[in-house]
Amino acid sequence: MLYQNKMTEPVETEDKYLTEPSILRLARKAGIKNFSDPCYEVVEKLIEEDLREIIKVIKIINSEKDTKTIMIANVYQALNLRGERVAHSDKLDPQTTKKA
Repeated sequence: MLYQNKMTEPVETEDKYLTEPSILRLARKAGIKNFSDPCYEVVEKLIEEDLREIIKVIKIINSEKDTKTIMIANVYQALNLRGERVAHSDKLDPQTTKKA
């Protein structure tokens, strides 16, 4: 929602947080060369729905711990609770993460 100035009503906008270029960048990291136009909207909705569900789980985790700050451990715990196995390490060496 945007405000033109303090004296006017808010202006509704359709903010897109996942733009076509950002979705294409994610897809290219996964090895996909290109998308057809209808795919962008479908992928955007799927990512948004999945992210909303992950955030709901994180909010439950944080409410049980009585914290308001999302930490990386909360994200991994939420993914684990959803049955998604994600490998992570607190001690990554720059040599380990270096691209080949």
